[in-house]
This record gives sequence, structure tokens and C-alpha cells, in this order.
Amino acid sequence: LKEEFNEKVVSRYESIKEERKASAEREEVLVERKQVWETHQKMRTRFDKGQYQDVLQIYQGFDRLTQGRQFSPDAEPIKEQMDTLAQQAQVISKFESEPLKIGGVIIDPKKTSFAIINDEIFSEGEFVDADGRIKIVSIKQDEIVFEYQGVVIHKRLTRGK
Repeated sequence: LKEEFNEKVVSRYESIKEERKASAEREEVLVERKQVWETHQKMRTRFDKGQYQDVLQIYQGFDRLTQGRQFSPDAEPIKEQMDTLAQQAQVISKFESEPLKIGGVIIDPKKTSFAIINDEIFSEGEFVDADGRIKIVSIKQDEIVFEYQGVVIHKRLTRGK
């Protein structure tokens, strides 16, 4: 009786158990929208505060956590926004390490405005570096807008006391 029980019940039980285990291993756990949204919001908050290295750390941690996992369809667009935000944070961090000393601006509403950068005078549309990577998009009284590696960067001007 014991042999018959082991043969019919226990062996069948073990077989089902192994099938379920193999099935669970094949089944992918999706990264859900809520998790992606929460991480995106953390990144956006830090980005808006100018904490670009924090944005990159959050993104890299999330990337490690979700490595090899699929995203639910409703999470994909948010993940793409996160990718863009991380790329922009990377570019802005790199821009901030560029040796730019802004001496001031000369605003002429009727003509061209100028910016004094690294003791040289530039106007809108000009590149401020020899490699042609940093372009002045616009010059205003309180900011200079640059384009660097395809990212538009607003550099607020502070008044010396």
C-alpha cells in the first residue's frame, strides 16, 4: 500500500510541483506603472531643483533593479521620459563642468545683445568654445540660454553685490 501511495500520489505531486516551479521561472514579472511613475517623480523633483547627480543616481539604481525585466505597456511611455530626463541630466552635468566664466550681458532691445563669457564678447547664435559645442541661443537680462549636445540649458545670471 505504501509503495502504491508513493508511486501514484507522491510521484504525481512531485511532478506537478516541478512543473509549477518551471512555469514560475519562465513567467516574467512586469515592472508596473506605479513603480515607474514614483521613480520618475523622484527624478523630476531632483531635476527641477538642479540636483542632476541625484537624478542620475536614482536612474541608475532603478535601471539595476529592473535589469532584464519587462515593463507593462502603460509604464513604457513613463520609462521613456525617465530615459530622456537622465540623458538631459547627464548633459547638463557635463555642461556645468565646462570652464565658462560669465562676466555679464549687454542688452540692446533694438539690436543684437551680447554676453561676456571667458573675457570674450559673443552674440546669439555664436559658439563660445573652439570646438563648436556650446552655442548661445538667446541672451536676456537675467539669463543666457545655451544649447549643448542637443539640450537647451538656461543659465540664470546672478548679480554681484
